[in-house]
This record gives sequence, C-alpha cells and structure tokens, in this order.
Amino acid sequence: PSAALVKAMLAGGSRSLTPGQYGTGAYREIPAESPNNVEGWGQPDIEAALFPADGAVVLLDRIQPGAGQTNTFVIVVTQAGQPLDIALVWIDYPATLGAGATLVNDLDLVLAGPGDGLTHANGGSAPDRVNTVETVRLEAATAGEYQIKVIGAAVPYEGGAAALYVRGALAP
Repeated sequence: PSAALVKAMLAGGSRSLTPGQYGTGAYREIPAESPNNVEGWGQPDIEAALFPADGAVVLLDRIQPGAGQTNTFVIVVTQAGQPLDIALVWIDYPATLGAGATLVNDLDLVLAGPGDGLTHANGGSAPDRVNTVETVRLEAATAGEYQIKVIGAAVPYEGGAAALYVRGALAP
C-alpha cells in the first residue's frame, strides 16, 4: 500500500474521544465534530479500521484525478442507520521556499448521497483548501447508492499518490 493509503486508513478508521474526561455540557473538552482542533481526526483504532464490527472496508489506492477532472466511485450502503466513514488522503509535493500557501496539489472530496444532496469534507459547507486529509463521516447513513467524488481542483504536478478509505455497511 502507498503511504497515502496507510494514512487514509489511520484517519478514516479512527474513533472520537469526545466528550473527553470531564463529561458533557459546559465541561465538554472535546467537540463532537470531526476533525477538530483538540483531537484532529481522533484516536487511530487499527482493529476497527481493518475489521469493522458491522460493515466492510473498501480501499482504493493510487487514484489521481487531473486538474479539473473528477474520479467518481459508487458504493451501496445496505443498512440504514449505520455509520459511513470516508477518508481521502494524498501525499503532496513540497511547496516552494517562502510560499504563503503550502498546499501544492488540491483535491476535493464530495459525497453525493441518496436524496441528501452533497456533503463536503471535514464538516465544511465548501471545499477544503488547506488539508491533505479530507473525511466525510455520517453517523447514520441512509441506505442506497452513494457517489464518492474526488475532484482535482488544482493539480499542477500529476502522478502523486492519493488513496480512499471507505468503511460502513456496504454491499460487496
């Protein structure tokens, strides 16, 4: 596996530590949203990442859309109400010395679900222009067909490693 796939498995297969050691409400120390500034994408859970209790794992390695292109992958969620975790990771090219923005290649993860519209990565309402790790986490996915879109927003250097990790109640 590429380094991008290993990192995608670690981020996508992680578990949240929310609410933290002090409880909920005003004492909550870890936000429920993921990623967040306290725990990032969460604590890696290798067993759950590789062998989920109520689901399956799909690994897609060495994918790379060109600039302005979209790679679309179709998955089918078979059981409603189960979590769906998707992680896109790519290994970026080094930025030039003194660059204000250090992201060179910019890929976007967008999930199109059955009747749910579009879900952008990292809990945002628009594409993430900062991170090389993008995740979509649905606590209770609707059963049906989903389209995972990997969009090459800016890809000045093609050929880099990118990978997708998908975990949920998926059809084989």
